[in-house]
Amino acid sequence: MRTLGWARDGGPRRHFDATTRDVDRVLADCDVLVSALPSTAATRGLLGGGRLAACGRSPLFLNVGRGDLLGEDDVLAALAAGHVREAVLDVFAEEPLSADSPLWASPGVRVTPHVAALSLPADVAVVFCDNLDRWTRGEELRYVVDWEKGY
Repeated sequence: MRTLGWARDGGPRRHFDATTRDVDRVLADCDVLVSALPSTAATRGLLGGGRLAACGRSPLFLNVGRGDLLGEDDVLAALAAGHVREAVLDVFAEEPLSADSPLWASPGVRVTPHVAALSLPADVAVVFCDNLDRWTRGEELRYVVDWEKGY
């Protein structure tokens, strides 16, 4: 499998064969599109408004990041037009997904209950304790949020 990623700076990323700043290039070249993006001013609506029409290979689409990258109507339109062949959705703009959402009954849509990034208390405690030790020693913390970027 060849992995192509989108990054704001286009710089290389571990586990990716290539990265680019061009979202449409990623969309045009992918067989599987995995969105694990955060919700920021730069990403809200990023895949909405017909953007998935740039998908050249009718990929399987998985959204496990944040639900406000595109709307329910955008997903349904992309499926109907064949821009994506299936959608596996773990996140939505409004959660929980309303009982009357057309996504529930749409062929080609799989809805999961926001469990793609399960955080177990024991795992969180390990990171917290490690960072507390680092902080008391004056060392650099792990997993620091950059408030300017929003993640």
